[in-house]
Order: sequence, then C-alpha cells, then structure tokens
Amino acid sequence: MPRLRKKLREEQIMEIVIRYIELKTGCADNGPAWIGKVKLSKSGNTVYFNNKALKKANGIIGNYYDMDTREEYWISSVLSFSNNNSVL
Repeated sequence: MPRLRKKLREEQIMEIVIRYIELKTGCADNGPAWIGKVKLSKSGNTVYFNNKALKKANGIIGNYYDMDTREEYWISSVLSFSNNNSVL
C-alpha cells in the first residue's frame, strides 16, 4: 500500500500540459522542434519531456537547459483556438 500512496503523491505534484519545445544548442533558430505533452514540477522550474529533465535557466523567459547534457531549449505554451469550426 505505501508504494501506491507514493505514486499518487508523485502524480499529484506533476501537472501535464502541452508545450512547444525547440532545441537551441548548435542551431540558429532552426533546430528540431516538438509540440507535445510535458510534465511540470510543482514549482514550474523543471519540465519533463522525452525522458529529459529541463531546468529553467536564468535570463530570458522560456530558456531551459537539459540537466544531463546542458543542451539549451526554448519552451513556450501553445495557443489554442476553441472556435475553429471552419472548413477549407
């Protein structure tokens, strides 16, 4: 039973949201990018994506770095249009 409680606590801490993630290291604003589900830490300073822990960097808002490889990423929220019923 304690194992289940620990798992529930961990899931409650993490918020799952959709974000735009772009690799910045070694790329001049044209690096690989993804739109996907990420988990946010309780403080929001760490984003978990693709088995990576991306920590918020000092400076410009949206800059994060991989805690293992030190690669830099840009992370931002994704706009949603709830009233998009048009047909092309």
